[in-house]
Amino acid sequence: MNEEIIKATPPIAISTITLLGVPLNEWVFILTIIYTLLQLFFTLRDKVWRPWKTKKEEQAN
Repeated sequence: MNEEIIKATPPIAISTITLLGVPLNEWVFILTIIYTLLQLFFTLRDKVWRPWKTKKEEQAN
């Protein structure tokens, strides 16, 4: 009986975790959005902005 309770404790704890009133699943959603936006920013910076800036500087010289 006690072993079963101990084995069930981690899932129960995770399912009840909240931070500032926001459930864990929503924190995962929020962090996923932030991560996706950061990846988009860095990809655009490396693939679009830097080559454009380099080309513009080369034309100026």
